[in-house]
This record gives sequence, structure tokens and C-alpha cells, in this order.
Amino acid sequence: MGLEVMTKIHVTPAIKTYLQFVPISIITALVVIQIMTPEGGLTYVSIPITVAAISSGVTMFFSKSLPFALIIGMVCGIVTRMLV
Repeated sequence: MGLEVMTKIHVTPAIKTYLQFVPISIITALVVIQIMTPEGGLTYVSIPITVAAISSGVTMFFSKSLPFALIIGMVCGIVTRMLV
């Protein structure tokens, strides 16, 4: 129903540019929430999740394959969690 309504509305270029950045900002917010772990009133950085996110991002940058990047990120996160 939302798509039907949006096809009838004229969107200005400024709003179109704004809407293009919404998915990126949502994904960034979700990743940052996972990396920053609140504990006892302080905020800590989760090392396994940070390693998984960085390895996943680097893999995605070079391979351009989402499934491969997700697998590499999960493996790196699991291995880091076992070691830490």
C-alpha cells in the first residue's frame, strides 16, 4: 500500500536524495548498537563483533559478494569469540 501511495506523490530531488541515505543510516545504526555494548553504566566495544564487522566490510569491498562477506564475518566473529 505504501508503494501505491508513493507512486502518486511527486518527490522533489532533495527528498529523493534524503531517502537514498535512509537504508545506509539504518544499517550503520544497527551495526554501531551491536559494537557498543552497555555494561554497568559504561559503554564497551565488543571485540568479536568489531572484528566480524571489519572483516565482513573488507571482504565485501574486495569480493563484492554479500554471501561470502557474511560467511567470512561470521567465521571471524566466532573464532575471535573463542579466543577472547
